[in-house]
Amino acid sequence: MLDEEEIARYEARWSLGTRERLSLDLLLYTGLARGDVVRLGKQHVSNGVITFHMEKNRGDDGYVYPPVLPPLATSIAATKTGDLIYLVSTLGTPYTKESFGNWFREKCTEPVVRLSARSAQSGRHPLRREWRDGQPADGAVRVEDREDGASTTPRRPTGRSSPPTRAR
Repeated sequence: MLDEEEIARYEARWSLGTRERLSLDLLLYTGLARGDVVRLGKQHVSNGVITFHMEKNRGDDGYVYPPVLPPLATSIAATKTGDLIYLVSTLGTPYTKESFGNWFREKCTEPVVRLSARSAQSGRHPLRREWRDGQPADGAVRVEDREDGASTTPRRPTGRSSPPTRAR
């Protein structure tokens, strides 16, 4: 579990505009897993809401609808991203979830950052922001590795009965 101090150390090391910072912000403010974050791009955002089908379909229809909170919007705007994928390597190619996990773990375990061993284990960063009624609970950041695999990101917002359809 990452605490506020660990997040502050990471943010102090990796300023806005870096891939490292965008990686943390995407994981932290969307609650998506690494396999989903590496597929996320601007085409998934409309009217300040991300509409995204998760890699591992967990209940419902597999779609999540986290809002693009101001800190995340600022981070995305400040960072050079790919055309359709936010997180790309130095070569401009998308990460696989495995390569992203390894790369992110390296950034988290640098001596300046040094996150807890549990937080950086196996390249998995199960960062989650707790939500209640579509808003962060008390502004607190929770990082948890849920045994049941349930997502703490909000599901379909009120008034939306189905995911958007795409022309084929």
